[in-house]
Amino acid sequence: MLAGVAGIGLTIATAGELTDWDWSSFDMVLVALGLGTVFTMAIEISIDLGAPVGTLAQGEATELVTVRNPIQAAQTRIGPFRRQRGVMSGHSCEVARHPKPKT
Repeated sequence: MLAGVAGIGLTIATAGELTDWDWSSFDMVLVALGLGTVFTMAIEISIDLGAPVGTLAQGEATELVTVRNPIQAAQTRIGPFRRQRGVMSGHSCEVARHPKPKT
């Protein structure tokens, strides 16, 4: 939160100085949008690097967004239907994959 507020403040000040505080110009909007992300991330990284070792959140506490492999996710969701289709057709998936040897 601190990085966001500081980054936006620095961005508005920089964009204002670069465009002579012409609030109605499209140039100020472009400069603010271009520099806003850069300044906010730079401040966030400097806060993280300045934090004492071991004080930042770790593991589940970080609340990171995780993205699964879309192919694996689809196969996981489709798996039960594939097994059901095998059972309904009279073959289990294991039998279809590994037929019993003939004696």
